[in-house]
Amino acid sequence: MTGERSDRSDGETYASRREVLGSYASRRELLGSIAAAGSLSLAGCSSLSSLRESVEKSLGGSVEPTWRYDIPNASAASPPVVADGQVLVGAQDKALHGIRASDGTAEFRVETGGPIEARPAVPERGGPYHVHSTDGDLYTVNPTGERLWHREGLDERRTIARAGSLLVDLDPYSRSDDERVRGFDAETGEKRFERPVANSYRTAGLTADLFAVQVPADLETRVAALSPSDGSVRWQTEAWSSYPTVVAEDELVIVARRATDGYGSVTGSVVAAYEPDDGSVLWRARLDKEIDGLPRLGPQVYVVVHNEDYSNEEVVALNRQTGEVVWRASAGYDVESIEPTADAVFVGSEVNDPDGGSLARVDCFGLDGTRRWKVVTDAPTVDELVAVGAVVVVSAERELVAVAPDSGETRWRYEPESHSRLALATANRGATDESLYVSYVDAGAVAEFPTGGR
Repeated sequence: MTGERSDRSDGETYASRREVLGSYASRRELLGSIAAAGSLSLAGCSSLSSLRESVEKSLGGSVEPTWRYDIPNASAASPPVVADGQVLVGAQDKALHGIRASDGTAEFRVETGGPIEARPAVPERGGPYHVHSTDGDLYTVNPTGERLWHREGLDERRTIARAGSLLVDLDPYSRSDDERVRGFDAETGEKRFERPVANSYRTAGLTADLFAVQVPADLETRVAALSPSDGSVRWQTEAWSSYPTVVAEDELVIVARRATDGYGSVTGSVVAAYEPDDGSVLWRARLDKEIDGLPRLGPQVYVVVHNEDYSNEEVVALNRQTGEVVWRASAGYDVESIEPTADAVFVGSEVNDPDGGSLARVDCFGLDGTRRWKVVTDAPTVDELVAVGAVVVVSAERELVAVAPDSGETRWRYEPESHSRLALATANRGATDESLYVSYVDAGAVAEFPTGGR
């Protein structure tokens, strides 16, 4: 059954600093002001202490890392990744660092020929680990930090990804007509293939059994399923004039693209599911609005569509087996992240700040499209959104805000003294232990944060 749910009011719950002072100020600024007042009048220390506690409570409470590791002689770090009980992060000190996930102890440091800006690529377990350095080369090490194979590259900034035995790298910033993807044997470093691609700045189509990627077709674009063993084309779609987006899992490959009329005008969008083995079409869904961004896979297939006037965007949930629209609902004017779980879908978007700029909004939907809650935080944007442990965490430029998954209530927030950008990684360290790891991109540090409620 198709359901449509939309907002006709902006009565969001503000988990915001405005409730304290009525205008925007950072948590550090608020508490700093209190501290400054305290330095002027010791006689008022009791009331100032109470005020500080009141502000902390109103702001949802601050949190400190469980542990933090500052990389020696590094002023910047890559986004982190977790494997085999280790947090892997590259750094400006021209090295890949392996850090014990349980306590932040440094386990190895492997030098590269240049700073590392891209997220390392790792398998689910067993190694080896891979990293791309801005010297243009690929480096591979095992979980003990022993350097294995190394291949010279083509570009300073490439993104890498691994699934099964295949490691791929491509240039996400390329604007040339000769954009190429390379595939390597992850264990030996043997080059398996190198071939042209079209506008392929993402690796979301990579699985252990295929690599679904956009390829050029004269003046148009197809999606081709490449064999991990040699890059040969197993199957490909028809050609389109618009660039498609593609994501893949073991069970299906999803391709989304704009739909146009005979004159090239956009009339909506098409989402199609393909059988990974042979490329047969499982279903097609036609939507009345243009798709924005990459589809997201979970219990359903989620896409974002936007309005021509750039008002609030909509999240559309499609049935994985049939492509039927199960529900659609509005979010903020710019949806940045969709985080599906087994029984809920969390959507991070941006809304207008009455005082200027933007604020991060989080919506929670049931799998039937029922909006369980929505909250506008005081964070200025949504860079990443993850559901981990007992919280949903928004990374917004230089701060973290954690809300309760059942209510949207603010649990805690964090702003680093360094004002660094923050990048996230999650991991399961046990049957019930879900962990959150953060790299300080502009400060060269890594930390673990608590994921329980407060």
